[in-house]
Formats: sequence, C-alpha cells, structure tokens
Amino acid sequence: MKHSSCLVAGLFGCLVLAACSDDPAVEPGAASSSSSGSSGAESSSSGGSSSSGGSSSSGGSSSGDASACTPVGAGAFQLGRLAPGELAEFFGRLEPTLGTETDSVLLTLYGAGANAPGTFDLASGDDANFATCAHCVTVVSGPQDAAVLFYQTAGSLTVEASPDAYEGGVRGTLAGLTLVEVTLDPRTLVSTPVPGGRCLTLESATLDVEPPPPPPVVPDAWTCADAAYADGTCDCACGAPDLDCAADSTPASCASCSACGTPAQCTDRVDPADLSACAETQEPETYTCDRFTYGDGAVCDCGCGAFDPDCASAAVAACDSCSACGTARCELIVSAADNAQCIAAPPVPAGWACNPVYWADGQCDCACGALDVDCGAAATPAACDYCAACDPAAGVTCSAVVTPDLLACRP
Repeated sequence: MKHSSCLVAGLFGCLVLAACSDDPAVEPGAASSSSSGSSGAESSSSGGSSSSGGSSSSGGSSSGDASACTPVGAGAFQLGRLAPGELAEFFGRLEPTLGTETDSVLLTLYGAGANAPGTFDLASGDDANFATCAHCVTVVSGPQDAAVLFYQTAGSLTVEASPDAYEGGVRGTLAGLTLVEVTLDPRTLVSTPVPGGRCLTLESATLDVEPPPPPPVVPDAWTCADAAYADGTCDCACGAPDLDCAADSTPASCASCSACGTPAQCTDRVDPADLSACAETQEPETYTCDRFTYGDGAVCDCGCGAFDPDCASAAVAACDSCSACGTARCELIVSAADNAQCIAAPPVPAGWACNPVYWADGQCDCACGALDVDCGAAATPAACDYCAACDPAAGVTCSAVVTPDLLACRP
C-alpha cells in the first residue's frame, strides 16, 4: 500500500503538518511489521520500535496488554472525508472522551480495494502500521495543536458488501481492538509506539452509515449559474424550479431573481404561480433605462422615456439620476415638468479647452478657456472646484492660480 502524505495529512494535520511536502509517498515495505495474532502484537519500523516489554504509564501500557488499557467505546459513526476510489473516512465520538469533546474514533479505508467486503486482521500485514495501512483505525484526542494519536495493534474489522464505502456508506463491525499511543514520522508517516505511552481497548463498535444521496442533476432548462442550483438558497426566475424553494414558497422566499431584478424586487417581479419565471413585465414598454432601475425603491431615474415610480414627482427637482440624458446636471438636460424626457443639453461653448464631459457636470471647472455654467456668472476663483489646467502644487487652492474671470491660469 502506498500512502499519499498530503491525503493522509488531512486527517492529522496537527500531527503530521510537515508531511505535506514534496517528499515521495511511503512505499510498501517502508514499515515492516509482524503480529502474533494477539493483543501483544510486535511492530517495528524505521521510525523506532516497541515490543511486549514496553514500559507502562497511568493510562495503560504501550505493550498492548489489554488488561492494563483504558476501555472506551464509540458513538454512532458518520461520514467524514471521501475521495471515491481512493479514500473513505468515518468517525464516531470517543466514549468516554479522554478529556476533549472532539476526541474521536476514526476508520479510514485507503487505496484501491480497501472498500472490499470481508473480515480483516488489523494487526497484521500492511495494516500493522499507519504508513501502509489499508484499514486504519485511530483515536485522535486533544486539541489540534497538541493532539495525541492512538493506533491499532490488535482487533478486526468486518465490512459488509453493501453499501460501498467508496460511495460514502459502510456497514460492519469493529471488534477486540487495542490501540496504543504512537507518534508519526513527519516524512514517512510511519507510526511508532510511545515508550510507556497509554493504550485503549474498544471491545466492539457498529458501523452503520448510509451513503449520502447523489448530487442533484441541474435541469437543462436551468438558466442561472449551475452552482446556484440546490445550493441552500431559493433562487428564482432561473427557468426551472430550484430544489431549495419549498412547494409553498412565494416570491418573498426568493433569495435572488437576477433575471427579473434585484433581490429586493423579487417579491414584485417573480411570478407567484411559477417561481422559475418572471412575472409580466412591470415597467412600461416606453421605459428605456435598465429594467432593474424601474421601481427599485431607491433611485429616481429620469430621462428614461416613462415615469419612474421611485420619483416623488414628475419635476426635474425629484431626479436622483439622469445618465440616460447625458453627463450634465439634470436641470440642464431633463424636462423641467416631465422628468421622463430628456432635452437638448446646452452646447459646449467655443473655446472650451477642458474635457467636454466637465462642462455643466455639476462641478465648477476653471481655467478651461470658457466659463463653466456650473460656476455662475458672478463667481470668483474661490468658487472653483477644479483647475487642473493650472497644475496647482499640493495644498495650493484654485483661487491662488486662476484669473478673476475663471477662464485661465494666472501668469
């Protein structure tokens, strides 16, 4: 069995952070092991060795003497990580914990064929060391930055033929497990028992995990982004119903309706009888601005060919925007009494040397060769908002560099 260090490191990033490197993966034989078929299994590897003569600690003995180990159990297992055809991880809560609520029992099936049904001796062959195991049972205890790892030295795993673990489900049993505290080589992932370390026994645990349902198929009629389908939010006006929208959903339930308008407009713009479609067009046919701007509840858009209900009145004074008519101030390019209509903008005067869009744009632009209507006939240089043509130094105001008539720069 050949372990990809980065794939396995996802389980124990706190323990083998350095394993995610360019080092070659562990090849078969990197850790040799043998088992007597009992809880006193002997394991050796390049990373260290342990034997039945190991020292003991208050938590049990790393010798694998089950009578000296702490008995534990496992809560209901559930699916953790899944890489179809490559890895399946299932975990259950350790009961009782060793002091941390996240203490877990992990079963990892790794590599081609590891999902095959059968009964497997977890203390023999490749399964005797974490670096080479195909059927790997571990206990991880403690916070991520100081986690303790226990690995199997005795016990068996029985896996039934259905469901397929590489489809995210498993049914079977763990029986007669002994797990000893180990360290992992950060490069090879070889597990080595900790001298005098603790050990645990797990008499039995049931594996009964149903595979997750297959991902939903995006309908051909779906017109929104594929990622939006069945993503947990009710997306409307997408050409096909979103699975996230309940049968009794209304337009008010829509999180988005981009084909009809902004999220705030969904209530009014989505068809209540069919959330996959927009309601009949709300804006008049003569409305020429972006349809999303009509009745958006925020901006009075003028010069759009039809009255925007966001406007307090039809007067030009109500306009918030009139970009449809040009860049000048609205009162110069929008009809005074009918703000749905544009009027001809005042012509840029002869001699205007600045950018034409600066003419009548609402800012008093000076030293442009002609008087900006925004400045007013009686304005002084102090009224200038801009005088870029004079290239004033930092901190210098226009009044210091613009001529009194506002048309040029001071010599």
